Amino acid sequence: MKKILFVSAVVIPSFFVLTAKAGNLKTKCSTLEQCAETVSLLTDRQYIYPSKLKGKIKGTEGVDFTAENADSLYSHILNENGYTRILLEDKKTYRIINARDVRYTPVPQTTGSYDKAPNLPNNADYHMMTYQMKHPLVSTDLTRSLRPFMSRYGRIIDNKINGTLVVQDTALNLKRLYALIKKMDIEPTREMRKKWKKDKERWHELQIEKAKHCNDNKS
Repeated sequence: MKKILFVSAVVIPSFFVLTAKAGNLKTKCSTLEQCAETVSLLTDRQYIYPSKLKGKIKGTEGVDFTAENADSLYSHILNENGYTRILLEDKKTYRIINARDVRYTPVPQTTGSYDKAPNLPNNADYHMMTYQMKHPLVSTDLTRSLRPFMSRYGRIIDNKINGTLVVQDTALNLKRLYALIKKMDIEPTREMRKKWKKDKERWHELQIEKAKHCNDNKS
């Protein structure tokens, strides 16, 4: 069983949190564990994580962690090192997990449509967006076109039952994907309909040939 470390947030006056600097990247955030302690101090959030968080952090001189930027910076740092964080039910504690396991973990959910953008933060935490298609007929082609733009552990599902796309990715990438979805969520053109008809006919022909081949083998 993996050991779990618990980093408790230090209670300090709110006026100090808003103005204090934890220090620069090299002195206060050179490792993921040290950075968790620094961010916990600045944001009054707690972190639990595996006993070994692999990865070191480097940056240019003058990168300071403050109460205003610590939360977002740490989210990006975790993402760059192959981790992500999940906010627990108490809304005060984050659990750090390997990003490859995010598909097995509930993440915050949001909705979007052609006329309504999803509500997403400017960080690299994973979220799940359910997008209501304006033109569901293009959803299959749209899904196929979006896959190259997904992050390594992002995923997309075309739900034809209710005409939605379910997309899970980092918050910042979901914003980019939403913009792309809006541009492609259009009325199918005549050329698109012709292509779909040809593809369907070709699929039907292949199924007939496959069935003939199976019958020949049986005989």
